[in-house]
Amino acid sequence: MNGNEKQFITALTCYHLQLARSHGPFAQRHMERAEVFRNIMEPPRVVPDRRPEVAEGLALALTEGGSTWSTTEPHGIFRWTIRSELMALPEAMKERIASAREVHLDIDSPGGDAVATIAILRALEGKRVNVSVRYAASAAAILVACVNGHRSIASDGGLLIHEPAQGALGGREEHRQAIKLIDAAVDYFVPLMAERTRQPTATIEEWFKDGDHHFSAEQALAYGLVDSISDSSVAVGCLVSRAGASLGAPAHSG
Repeated sequence: MNGNEKQFITALTCYHLQLARSHGPFAQRHMERAEVFRNIMEPPRVVPDRRPEVAEGLALALTEGGSTWSTTEPHGIFRWTIRSELMALPEAMKERIASAREVHLDIDSPGGDAVATIAILRALEGKRVNVSVRYAASAAAILVACVNGHRSIASDGGLLIHEPAQGALGGREEHRQAIKLIDAAVDYFVPLMAERTRQPTATIEEWFKDGDHHFSAEQALAYGLVDSISDSSVAVGCLVSRAGASLGAPAHSG
């Protein structure tokens, strides 16, 4: 983690602590998010549960916050099923990814946090990755778009991309800091998405403006957000009904 990333995470921690201390209606949620960011800076040691054992090697299966992850040995395949918001990358999971030969992601997620998405992308660098997505919004959609591997979307699935959101409580300086956090996240993701999708930078920047941008499976494929559409029909998340808006013909990268 470089200095800029540490500064970014530290600022997010302070921001959520400030909101938690305001004793507003979402104080408990902000305290929980502050703890997530603290753990990114100084991750707690997690001892994985080594059950159940299976005849064909050892499968380590854990469930945390709506996500299930497992490693199959000796094949070295790390499988991560994501059914919740992306809020953090536990150290135990990071270690399993680092030691895996191949990573399989199964995503049906309403979104999550930009810092968690950055941490996951960094952990996946240099790995052979296969992604299956039903529906992904916000941070989860950015993860799908940016990951370096084969990305397959369900035929009745979809993606939703919009500008990162950040609230602020306080005076002008607090709002300035919130804007800086949004700018930092956009500056990080735009070049990654442009490289992966082969779309012009201007096109990616438009996706981070003017509200929600919905992509059907066909549109996601046309824009390079995924690499293929799966033939089988799968149940998608509760947000899939919002994925039908047309965005017109894809831009060309030249």
